[in-house]
Amino acid sequence: MIYTILSIFTMLIINLIHTYLLAEKKYAAHVVILVLVGFTILLFTPVFWIGIVEGTTIRSILLGLLYIIPLYYLYNVSFKKIVIIMIYCWTYTLGINTISLGFAGLFANENTLVMIAFYLQTGLIILTAPLVFKYTLGKFKIILNNLNNYAIDLLAVLAFFVFVAITVVKFYFDVYNYAYIVLTIMLGAIAFTSYHLFFTITESSMKLQAANKRANIDTLTGINNRYSLLNEIEARIDNNLKFSILFMDLDKLKSVNDNQSHEVGDKYLIKFANCLKSALKSDGDVYRFAGDEFICLLPNDVKDTDIQNIKDNINILMNKEFDFKGVSVGKASYPENGQTLEEIINHADKSMYEDKHARKHEINI
Repeated sequence: MIYTILSIFTMLIINLIHTYLLAEKKYAAHVVILVLVGFTILLFTPVFWIGIVEGTTIRSILLGLLYIIPLYYLYNVSFKKIVIIMIYCWTYTLGINTISLGFAGLFANENTLVMIAFYLQTGLIILTAPLVFKYTLGKFKIILNNLNNYAIDLLAVLAFFVFVAITVVKFYFDVYNYAYIVLTIMLGAIAFTSYHLFFTITESSMKLQAANKRANIDTLTGINNRYSLLNEIEARIDNNLKFSILFMDLDKLKSVNDNQSHEVGDKYLIKFANCLKSALKSDGDVYRFAGDEFICLLPNDVKDTDIQNIKDNINILMNKEFDFKGVSVGKASYPENGQTLEEIINHADKSMYEDKHARKHEINI
């Protein structure tokens, strides 16, 4: 019986360490350890008293699953994810335990089976745990944190059925039969292949999302780019949604580049993009249209007083770090100032140049 107890507690410790590596932490490590040690004492003390662990029975597995109660409250993850994590971790140790029993059954009798299986289990854990933990942190964690809800449900179903299948082999097949080992290894291979397939799909999806982001984001300022703007305007026109744009052109950016360097000019552009987002707040979206041209896309009509307030806010924010040269702003609204993408942008561009000339005239006077 001592080897059965040692086997169960070895599996339990590996499972809890494995879970700690996977789940998002809510409390310090010593808190987690104290709670789990206390729960283990409360759970297993009456178990030993009534003699339920005369062998590694299916009741031992059910007892292990009760750890979902403290784990759910100790870690900052959803109930669905903690179930997936538990089944994933438990499948590894149960698979190792089952394979160990299978190999022990090849050359051990009933009196020495559990002892030899324990030593084999210990050896296999020492050999495989570093590799499994590395896979867990490098790949399975990526799967867990990046799948959508539908894929998470599929992963939960897969993990559950593999776990149940290994459990059936362990408790309902003859340990002294070669089929016991073969089926366990096959199930382990199916589990690994399936998890790796999930990782491949997740990795491909992440790469696609990153590529889409790069296609829609301006690399210098980090805001949306021209391509993103044109797609958004086309979509709004197709759905006949009213909107306005503010076409902005930075004044005298060339003088900043020529007199202070292009590196300073780049910082000037980045600062302006951030100031524009702050000045606009959550009223619209900001896009870099070209080198020194920016466009704000707003869901409603914009009054001249609103434009002046935005310009005043930008002036205040920019002058904290640079000698701000000013910005010219033109406005256009759909459908009042155009029916197509080109008409809207051309109208705003023309309005911006009128503002620029008017400001130059005021300075000359």
